[in-house]
Amino acid sequence: MNGYKNSIPNNIKGFATNKFWSDLKKEKFMYQTCDDCGSPIFYARVVCPDCMSENLSWNEAIGRGKIYSFTVIHRTSLPGYKEDVPYAVGLIDLEEGIRVMGNIIGWDAPETLRIEQNVSVTYKRVSDEFTFPVFSVVEEEKSNEY
Repeated sequence: MNGYKNSIPNNIKGFATNKFWSDLKKEKFMYQTCDDCGSPIFYARVVCPDCMSENLSWNEAIGRGKIYSFTVIHRTSLPGYKEDVPYAVGLIDLEEGIRVMGNIIGWDAPETLRIEQNVSVTYKRVSDEFTFPVFSVVEEEKSNEY
């Protein structure tokens, strides 16, 4: 399980989120849309937060997005995370119009991260029951500037 040693809350799953968590194990990032008003919805809910409709559908996200905001954690008081610092946590705007929070991986130094940087979802299996979405920095093509 990738050596994941930190505790996972027992109540992380619920009626509205079971499909989200089960599809993450299949490496699918799911979000909802409202069948009545068309709004994209994340996190999973039982009614649309825009129009209160109960007519919601599940969709698979492409998984591409941009960093909206981030922070780099350099110190932790939690023993299970001491080996992980520094690590980055960010808000990611996915192409589908939803904003999600997750760890950002694939960077060499904290100063290389930037707002609007391209990322793509990848998956970290942490137990038999849980797979977490994380966001990997996408290497951008070098321009041929002279």
